[in-house]
Amino acid sequence: MLAWLAWLVISSALASKKIYINSIVPNAGPTTGNTRVTVRGSNLKPSDEYPNPVCKFGTKRNIIKATYVTCTPLPRHPDEPEPTTPEKTAYCLECDPSPAFSEADMVPFTVSLTGDFSDVENSVDFQYYLPPKVHSITPIYGPKNGGTIVTVFGENFIDFDQYLRCSFGIKDVPAIFLSPTMLYCESPFSDVVVAAMPFRVTLNDQQTTREDIKYWYYPDPSIMRLDPDKGPMTGGTVVMIEGEHLDPFNDQLDVINNH
Repeated sequence: MLAWLAWLVISSALASKKIYINSIVPNAGPTTGNTRVTVRGSNLKPSDEYPNPVCKFGTKRNIIKATYVTCTPLPRHPDEPEPTTPEKTAYCLECDPSPAFSEADMVPFTVSLTGDFSDVENSVDFQYYLPPKVHSITPIYGPKNGGTIVTVFGENFIDFDQYLRCSFGIKDVPAIFLSPTMLYCESPFSDVVVAAMPFRVTLNDQQTTREDIKYWYYPDPSIMRLDPDKGPMTGGTVVMIEGEHLDPFNDQLDVINNH
């Protein structure tokens, strides 16, 4: 009886030290690999006894190194600023870049501190997807104050909710999924005008498309004078308009190759 109780106590103690994965971010990445996954869960505190944690994407041949890091208890939303050091009160694992995969597929993802995966209770799904491509966008320009609805045409788009995003230069915004070949997003404000801004799409808020697609911002036009400033109700009056930023591109758009 005593031996059985001792075994039960030891088993319970060992079980309490096992890793339980709560979430991974991102939980998807392209088949080309190179996705950095952050793992949140229990019993991920750095250990001198186990200094070399690992991550596994599917099979044993896809085991890669991981690093102990401090993190926020809950994942950051893409629209939220990067967390400050005081906000990082939990321990996580950060995996080295994910290996490439031969095809789009869902694979079991798990981690281990000991290296043999006997110390983890569960696995979670990681989705490999075909890299998305952007063929064109319309319109290719809009006012610097933003607010332009840009429709994106391409291939291999997937609705990953908050992680599906468009970037206009260094600024990114949520994208709305319409189909595997179409989505749209709203351009953000920009301080830069009459200059080509690289346009990209990401499905996992990490890796982006690589096509050379450009978006242009222009300053708000203003009208200073109309000549004449009146005419008959029947119409037909030719009006000369004077103002600022009425032709901000000076024919630059004629050489854009992604329209």
